Amino acid sequence: MKKENKYKASKILEEVSRLKKEYPEAVYSPGPSIVTCSYSKGHVKNGPKTKGCPIGQAIRNVYPDLFEKVKNGYDTEAVDEVLCSTEIVCSEKQKERLLKIQANNDDLQKWGKC
Repeated sequence: MKKENKYKASKILEEVSRLKKEYPEAVYSPGPSIVTCSYSKGHVKNGPKTKGCPIGQAIRNVYPDLFEKVKNGYDTEAVDEVLCSTEIVCSEKQKERLLKIQANNDDLQKWGKC
């Protein structure tokens, strides 16, 4: 019997879509002391009471145990590093979507546009 991975990129993407509909005006700002995006540090304006980017918030909502592993943030390759260093089932297309969302977020775009 094939072992099934616990985490699915499709669920993360579904939650990102829900968040961008619920909080289209939200903007993640890493803050002056944070050089790069972080999943649990920074500030979100016009959004949920969280300190992370939309992907970090989605992971927090659907996979709290995975969030505990990745919450301290990564460098500019954040999503790529998370996808490669965890057990997330992710197609190349899903990976590209997550990387695009991350890039838009890093450019301080509103979640509705990410």
